[in-house]
Amino acid sequence: MAVFEDDIVFGSDAAALLADTQWVPADADIVKLDAAPFRTYIGRDGKDLPGGRRLHRLCFNHYCTGGYIISKRAAAYLLKESEILRAPVDEFMFNVVSPAFRRSRVYQVVPALCTQERYVFPQNDGEPGSYIEGRQFKRRLRLGRKLIRELYSGFNRVCSWFGLRQRRKIGFDLPYL
Repeated sequence: MAVFEDDIVFGSDAAALLADTQWVPADADIVKLDAAPFRTYIGRDGKDLPGGRRLHRLCFNHYCTGGYIISKRAAAYLLKESEILRAPVDEFMFNVVSPAFRRSRVYQVVPALCTQERYVFPQNDGEPGSYIEGRQFKRRLRLGRKLIRELYSGFNRVCSWFGLRQRRKIGFDLPYL
């Protein structure tokens, strides 16, 4: 199933890629279609996709849940695990300290197929913002979660030294406007 937020801007060839999902790996729990303007780690090896895109394993935090494809098995697991949600959904799904992320096989489309409009168009003063903007979700991590985050970060750095992973912005190609 594909999930999209209501403020998504799609790339020019999004319909063509979404019309045939044979490119989605059989082992994928989640395929992240969107991107935020932050650097993250992705697997060095990727699979070529139509339209000049590539599919890589997501190896580190990459927030935003603007657009993704989720398997039935992963959706059932995430629904069960989110009965008591203690963090924003994007942290729950795409943060290395989250058990949900560590248990899932997550892929990233590069460049992204879509992104939230706030990353493409400047916000007008008169437009309403997000209902959760201004809320503070920052909290101190427990020692165990901090250790997990640091171990993942160090492991990703070492993998990038050996050419196994790359740290980069995912990017998004603008649609025809």
